[in-house]
Amino acid sequence: MFIIGTMFHPSYNFDTRSLKGLIIEILASEWPLTINKVFKTLKEECKRNMSYQAVHKAIKQLQKDGCIEINDYHYQISLSWVENLRISLGQILENYNYPNIKKTSRLTTLSIKDDRLREETRELKIKQLLKQLIPIYKQAFDEHHIFNKK
Repeated sequence: MFIIGTMFHPSYNFDTRSLKGLIIEILASEWPLTINKVFKTLKEECKRNMSYQAVHKAIKQLQKDGCIEINDYHYQISLSWVENLRISLGQILENYNYPNIKKTSRLTTLSIKDDRLREETRELKIKQLLKQLIPIYKQAFDEHHIFNKK
């Protein structure tokens, strides 16, 4: 039904009709949470009638698929999954915005997304570092006016 691996698995209707979608929605607003806390939130706030076993099974499947991660029995959405999702959705958007450009194959898209992710992460880290360093340099060298335009 969808493309690009488990991040677009057909059973992941991330909306309020899907248990996995509700779990993602809960973890998107509050994290990290134990399975028990997710279960209680579903019962209280979402007024859903499901068993603890169903919630446990859904969370374990989301974890297996890389959508969520665990740390000391607490679950949260995997940021790498979100980033991969962002890149994949960007590719789809690009394909629809520029329909006359030759499309890459699914395998090419899968193989280049890791390189894009690495490059984008590297660029983001450099930008964050520069944002931190420029004020320090300005303060240290302000009297020399090296950052001032003449």
